[in-house]
Amino acid sequence: MTEQTDTATQRKTVLFVTTADTDILTAERALSGMPDDYPQVVAFNPVALETPEAQEELMGALADAGVVILRLLGGKQSMPQVFDALVRDCRTRGIPLIACPGHQEWDEDLVTACTVPVSEVETVFAYLMRGGVQNLENLFFFLSDAYLGTEYGHEAPSHIPWEGLYHPDVAQGTQVDEYIQDHFEAGKPRIAVLFYRAHWMSGNLLTIDSLIRRLEAQGANVLPL
Repeated sequence: MTEQTDTATQRKTVLFVTTADTDILTAERALSGMPDDYPQVVAFNPVALETPEAQEELMGALADAGVVILRLLGGKQSMPQVFDALVRDCRTRGIPLIACPGHQEWDEDLVTACTVPVSEVETVFAYLMRGGVQNLENLFFFLSDAYLGTEYGHEAPSHIPWEGLYHPDVAQGTQVDEYIQDHFEAGKPRIAVLFYRAHWMSGNLLTIDSLIRRLEAQGANVLPL
């Protein structure tokens, strides 16, 4: 669980439940740049909800929640112990609930669970699918303005590339052909390193950077994608 404490006011919180640890890492980076008076954000990964104590902690967080966001790869079955109870309590308490899948296909169970207009679900889904720190920042601003009564303002979801070249020493947006021409040396073995886009978006790149440098130190031309 991660949280950002709101010391300025007693506003309701944003409850963010996601099956992706990279979402939580990205959220932490986004929240680090938020105004000091931004409402509290509490994040859970359903993987950590196996014990009754953890499930009670999540359900207890609803007491202060002004909006609940679910992003679940695997749908409601990713949190079978508490999904139905959480949806029921949100409806009973009148807490806005937005449930999105962790992939690009809509999930009927999650859509049915939502308690806000479809247009707002689509907006949240767009921020989450496009991903990255900037989109998470604007997602949190949108949620606070729409459901917690603030007026921070927010930008529409921005496009983030779905694939591309990444190297810690190369400018973002460099094309593969250009990189190969400028950095590959004849006669050296060529090794491609493939990794998930989510790691790049969340800044979870320490392991990738280390692998690239170790391969290069061994005399390889490395193509990280």
